[in-house]
Amino acid sequence: MAALLGCAILKKNPDTVVLGFNDSAQVLSLDSSAPEAVIGQFGNLALPEAQATAVLRTVVAQAHAALGDWPAARDHLALALRAVPQHEAAMLLSARVASVSGDAGGAMKWVDELLAARAGS
Repeated sequence: MAALLGCAILKKNPDTVVLGFNDSAQVLSLDSSAPEAVIGQFGNLALPEAQATAVLRTVVAQAHAALGDWPAARDHLALALRAVPQHEAAMLLSARVASVSGDAGGAMKWVDELLAARAGS
């Protein structure tokens, strides 16, 4: 039941992280309009589940990107992709970060990898 709740929450709000898939799933909603608060509150939070880690690291990366801190954004995206290697949101944000920071070739590489990961779906 909690897993279904987690899926429903994530579909309703992509900036939501489900911290647990037990009987009482803990839900963490991240306010992307306050990147400093996201970084301060969740930047060093460690989660045991790979999917939750990937979502959280991607949201923290997005907060760093909103502040123009490309190296920190890339670091958090690397952590997201280490947790879930083909995490689509992390791959897409990686392409955006590469593009905005002037790495057109890197951006295209991420787009190609994302398309390859989505092939057949």
